[in-house]
Amino acid sequence: MQTQHRAPVLRFSDHPAIASLKREDARVTVIVVTHERPRELDCVLSQLRQLPEQPRVLVLDNASRQAGAVARIARLHGAELVRCEQHLGAAACNPVVAQVTTPHVAFCDDGTWWTQGALKRACDLMDEYPHIGVINCRVLTANGEAEHPICERMQHSTLDDTGLPGPALISFMANAVVMRTRAFRHAEGYEPEAFRGAEEVLIGLSLAALGWRIVYARDVTMHQLPTIHSHAHQDPVMEARNRLWVAWLRLPWPYAWQETQAALATAWREGNLWSVLWHSAKPLSRLVLRRRAVPDLVARMHRATCSSAGPPARAQTQAKALQRPEQHAAGRPTNMPPC
Repeated sequence: MQTQHRAPVLRFSDHPAIASLKREDARVTVIVVTHERPRELDCVLSQLRQLPEQPRVLVLDNASRQAGAVARIARLHGAELVRCEQHLGAAACNPVVAQVTTPHVAFCDDGTWWTQGALKRACDLMDEYPHIGVINCRVLTANGEAEHPICERMQHSTLDDTGLPGPALISFMANAVVMRTRAFRHAEGYEPEAFRGAEEVLIGLSLAALGWRIVYARDVTMHQLPTIHSHAHQDPVMEARNRLWVAWLRLPWPYAWQETQAALATAWREGNLWSVLWHSAKPLSRLVLRRRAVPDLVARMHRATCSSAGPPARAQTQAKALQRPEQHAAGRPTNMPPC
């Protein structure tokens, strides 16, 4: 059933005592996104309370049915609570970030938490490199300290990383990043229609088009609960829908047409063509109004990253040939032109 994306109804808790606490590092606010996992949330908040940075923590309850339990756990750990009455996925973060007053905002969820010193390191990097808009951290599982499999791919990114403290990216893991608050607002946050999987790609393309850089910092780390598993077997219909939406919303028309042909051909071979068309075209009129085509250079970065989804060395020659996006006015990003 299609979610109706109206302006979300938010309820902000009022914790005057918390607001008056002295923050060891007042540069960052942590947003913890939760949905139907109060026990795991309790564990995460317990870990965040021990951080030496003592950041402001906002719990974003994304329409949990156990709202009372979430509220009690937030109060127990001295966190502020924001309640979203509709489950909007990552887009629920948009109005919350609008209320953030710190220059940086860190995201995690009810299965991940930042390690000690990680937020300070990320803020220091942001201060040193004013053109960085997003830092994707290294994610470690709680048992065995094994890396999340995506981390290796990010570490071996083939995009040009000149002038950056780590590998350059074109997308990121939504709940494992520290973002410059101004960059998030500049890109207008997450796309409300992209509810299941395309959010990071869309905002990543927007950020790159606006001149912000995305970087993987291996020395900025977070832990992941061992019970959390990545969505390795996503619905192929949603995968195809996301591919089409990214093409229609962000890619220049020649690239968008090539992506459309490829996605529909794959859907035809897998027997999902009509389902893909139905899920992709339902909100088409709203999607067209929000189309913002990125420059060809950013589109080529996106294609190079997609083509290297297998072994890290694949498409290395093609990606290394790409130049980094233009920086304007001493590193200040420019506005992204509409299509």
